[in-house]
Amino acid sequence: DTRLARIYRGPESQGMDPPPFLDPVAHAWLLHVVALRTSPSDEPLVYTTRAGVQDGDLTLEDGETVDVELGDGARFGLHECCWRLAGCVERDVLVHIAEGEAWKEIEAKFHAQLFDFELLVGEGCAWMLACPDAQTEDGRRNRVRIESILAAPSPPADGASSR
Repeated sequence: DTRLARIYRGPESQGMDPPPFLDPVAHAWLLHVVALRTSPSDEPLVYTTRAGVQDGDLTLEDGETVDVELGDGARFGLHECCWRLAGCVERDVLVHIAEGEAWKEIEAKFHAQLFDFELLVGEGCAWMLACPDAQTEDGRRNRVRIESILAAPSPPADGASSR
């Protein structure tokens, strides 16, 4: 369930000059991140930021950092827009997505230590970087893609048959 936490870390951490983002305004939504609690005893439910994630830390507006490191992070990080499309739900409602075929295809092709944005663009998938809230063809197309990933059914519990 930690695989979904591979979110955009910001152009500074990409080590690319120029960064693969063609439009910093259009792609700003990738920096809008939420960090959901991983335990019901954690408070608050969610932290939000507009500063993105650097090296596993989400920096809040007050300068505090929240760990969303893959594997053992104190919080579960994802794009704020995607979280809103999911209905602002708790982390446990989202973890099954990492097992869905739609997510596995994206992960296998574009994920490494950092997300391979250059490959994504090179493969003709730059529309996946469009803000899902944008009233553009690419924005609507990305929203449909994200909604289909969010709608993926949960796998059967305890290895039970899905029949």
